[in-house]
Amino acid sequence: MVAPLGPPPAEAAEAQQSQPVGYVIGNDGRLYDSSFRAPVISDVMAPPGAGLATFRESDGSLSAFAIGTQGGLVMTTPTYNRPGYTLALDGASGVAVPGAPLSAVSDRGSAYVFFVGRSGALFRAAYRQPARPSGGPQPISASGIAPSGGIVAAVTSPTSAPGVVFVGSNGALYSTWSTSSGAWTTVQKSPANVAQPGGGVAAVPTGSRVQVFFTGRDGSLWSASISAGPLPDPWVPVVFSQAGLVPSGASLAAARLSDDALAVLFAGTDGAIRVVANLNGQWQGPSAVTPAGVARPGIPLAVGVAGGELSSDWCGNDVLWWWRWRWPGPPPPLPWYGEISQIRVSTPGLVRDGFNVSLTL
Repeated sequence: MVAPLGPPPAEAAEAQQSQPVGYVIGNDGRLYDSSFRAPVISDVMAPPGAGLATFRESDGSLSAFAIGTQGGLVMTTPTYNRPGYTLALDGASGVAVPGAPLSAVSDRGSAYVFFVGRSGALFRAAYRQPARPSGGPQPISASGIAPSGGIVAAVTSPTSAPGVVFVGSNGALYSTWSTSSGAWTTVQKSPANVAQPGGGVAAVPTGSRVQVFFTGRDGSLWSASISAGPLPDPWVPVVFSQAGLVPSGASLAAARLSDDALAVLFAGTDGAIRVVANLNGQWQGPSAVTPAGVARPGIPLAVGVAGGELSSDWCGNDVLWWWRWRWPGPPPPLPWYGEISQIRVSTPGLVRDGFNVSLTL
């Protein structure tokens, strides 16, 4: 039996400090958390289901980023010196497709937001806590390197400021990092045509390197380990699945667990959420962790790790789905022992199948 996740609505506010909270841009363009009681802020933030990045500030309040209806980077942040939130456009309008995917990470007290602009250039914006408008996002690559509105994966680095990984316009895997002089460099990390241009990619730091996951053109799940610096690497990919299991270009979500264990999740062609994980030094999966048909194939998922639990969520029609798994899990053989639950939205049509979700901890 599927049960609602978390505390009753009256207790949801207190619980936000201690459990993962999902956020989504609803069908009315406003920002909602997973209680769905009322929008976080009454202003329209972005197109329905827009790409979204959220952070928990040091005082427990929220900062959220999206590409707004005017094509600029908008931010919902705590209002200065009084309760509530303020919506602001940071920088120019028209730099990106409204609602475009974006990806963000926090590192040493700052938040870094990345996306592909209309020109096909990578853009970056950086914010100290608490987040405030900072002059707007700036291009960090040449134009045309990636398809406008393509998926990107922000990732931290032990040797430089956080960077970004993506599939370029030629179907090759790329990374963009800052050099020791502070300049940005974009390096091709794979042969061309290994993946759908602008398609799904996820990245997780592993010591001095970055583990990158992407979907091949044949519908298989691939991974490669690349250096976190600007120099190119030999192309040594690993394939995790047979062809046709993953929709080409599907969105992916990856996380680093304890003891350097890794996990990547996706919605397969059968609509089941599947996971591949590196546990005890061995890759396992892809394994279905839900029944088939709980998600539209290839839709965006969010993932987070806290308190010994891996959490993932995604949007269906009028439902926010949630899957949680506590590790270390049982030894092989599978199945995975996880909890799947759902939050039904009281306003019909407020969330739709495949809307982007962001997860804060």
